[in-house]
Amino acid sequence: RLVLLLSFVAKGLQAEPAAHQKFGSFTKRGMDPANFVSTTVPLNGANGEDQGAQADANGNGVNGNGGPHDPPPLDKQESNTQAKSAGEQVVDLAATEADLRRWPEVKKGYAELMMWLIFFGLYCAVLMIQLRVEKTYQIDEALRQMVVSEGDALQDVSTLGDFFDYLDNQIRPAIFPPDWYNGEALTTDETGFVMYYNMLVGGLLIVQERGISTSPCRVPMYSGAPSSYQDFYEICYPNTRIEDGYSDAQRENGEVPWAPGVPAPPSTPVDVAATRNDTTLGDFYKAFTYSTEYKGFAAFLALADGAQLNEQKIKALKQYRWLDKHTRKIDIKFALYNGMIQMFTFCVISFGFDQTGTFTPYNNVGGTKVVIKTIDMEPYLGNKTSDRVQIALEIILVVWIFYQISSFVRRGLEILFREGWAGKAQIDEFGQKTYEGGFKNFLLDKWTIIDVANYGLFVVYIIMRVELVRYILHPDKIIQVPANSYRPVLEEAKIRVENQL
Repeated sequence: RLVLLLSFVAKGLQAEPAAHQKFGSFTKRGMDPANFVSTTVPLNGANGEDQGAQADANGNGVNGNGGPHDPPPLDKQESNTQAKSAGEQVVDLAATEADLRRWPEVKKGYAELMMWLIFFGLYCAVLMIQLRVEKTYQIDEALRQMVVSEGDALQDVSTLGDFFDYLDNQIRPAIFPPDWYNGEALTTDETGFVMYYNMLVGGLLIVQERGISTSPCRVPMYSGAPSSYQDFYEICYPNTRIEDGYSDAQRENGEVPWAPGVPAPPSTPVDVAATRNDTTLGDFYKAFTYSTEYKGFAAFLALADGAQLNEQKIKALKQYRWLDKHTRKIDIKFALYNGMIQMFTFCVISFGFDQTGTFTPYNNVGGTKVVIKTIDMEPYLGNKTSDRVQIALEIILVVWIFYQISSFVRRGLEILFREGWAGKAQIDEFGQKTYEGGFKNFLLDKWTIIDVANYGLFVVYIIMRVELVRYILHPDKIIQVPANSYRPVLEEAKIRVENQL
């Protein structure tokens, strides 16, 4: 429309005098849309000259006073229809002027859209740098394929016996490799590495969650109408954890039993308590006692104990029936550190034992699943270009966010002071008193609500990022290496990262 309007003016200035008379009425009256509805721009000069010859400078007919030769006036729709049938381009000057007046606002909208696209790109860049997506994915994929064997050996674990086969034949050799690929024994300095470059932190942790047992299996609704099969199937094993019936103090004092009525470590059906003095098994018996640190019955295969002792521990766990009918869930956990990318990775392989007698199928709710997370436990401490870029982008992002928030608040205050709470009063066409604008309408506007939610989430994101950094850099949370235990700090840090996302 802007181009057509300029063409309209230019054509009027360059046309012959007869054709110029066509626009004389508009020139004298001014370019006020109220004075006319629309006009047409002829597509050829001859037609324009013939049309112009029918009007004088005052816009009257050829006889000067609108004589009988003048055509009857046409409304806007009829005029546009005739103009289009004559091959002429219709220009709605009223709409064109309205568009021109709206253009600065439209231009501002496009500019704001472009700035938000840039902001979104900045946010994604910061997120990608913080999570180190490329390296994280590479480590995740390597562990799933080479150590966990997610698509092969893990799929074959269905029973308690399968679990020990998987632990002894897949996990143990991958976590505690005894030699090089050519059969040459590893030296002391070469032990402890998983896939050559990932240093094992502490060792391998195996934790089981044990449940209670009940008898009879079903409590009858009426005391005089018990189940006909309660004597045939006397004991049931629900999913209620055995430690849920004990206080924190009792758990700390080691009062949680191995099974209902069986103290920990048990002496029946096998005498685990007798292994306390067996130096060949180390602290093996602790796997049959409740651990408040690991929140379950845990067996820890320490790297310092060596591959041979850890192999014996696994065989002893199987021999002394560490897994039985009370077993409800098992977790295999280990952590690694890669000094070249300066990141920690932890892996949790979970098995949920189903009441049908097998492990719950892979990736079903409560079933077998693999969680692998990689975390930078020393952010902002590196001297690489990428570290400096990360700090710079995060500062720009934070400044940008709070600038947007301050602009939003300032706009709301301007509306409040200029228009008041309810807005400006006015009388509508029905004589009713209405209010336009106002701080109240600003607050109730859907876009205001979206902006408030958006800015609020960004502020929470920043706060949680600061809390995450404070947590992992706290002296008590720094992982002391070499370690002789599994540190749950990595799992806690993972939860904080997920909450931040």
